[in-house]
Amino acid sequence: MRNCLVFLAICLCVLFLSSCGGDDAADVTFTNDDLGTTQALRLGQVAVLALPANPSTGAGWHRAWTPEAALELLNEYYAPDPAGGVGGGGTQYFVFEAKQTGIVALTVQYGQWWSGGQTQPPQMITFTISG
Repeated sequence: MRNCLVFLAICLCVLFLSSCGGDDAADVTFTNDDLGTTQALRLGQVAVLALPANPSTGAGWHRAWTPEAALELLNEYYAPDPAGGVGGGGTQYFVFEAKQTGIVALTVQYGQWWSGGQTQPPQMITFTISG
């Protein structure tokens, strides 16, 4: 019985200590302010790119990255600003997972793609993914 209690105490200590460490794979969010910079990610980490958008104008974000195998697009969605009202803006979210170590160049460009209309210059964020 004493051995069983010692074993249980050790298991609880290990569980407690493992939960005290930092979470290297925590989600990290990048915004418009981070475009033009280089950011560090760890393999398996989830990166969220949150960019201002207003789809009621017919404009949207295009994105591309190289090498493609390094990032996996997990989700993409739009959230209107809470007080935006009809025609108000919001935020376009791109959710990626780091799948391969190395350097990844993610390019984004905002514009009215459907009409061949006005576009903004392309912008880039670079990720250095480590293991």
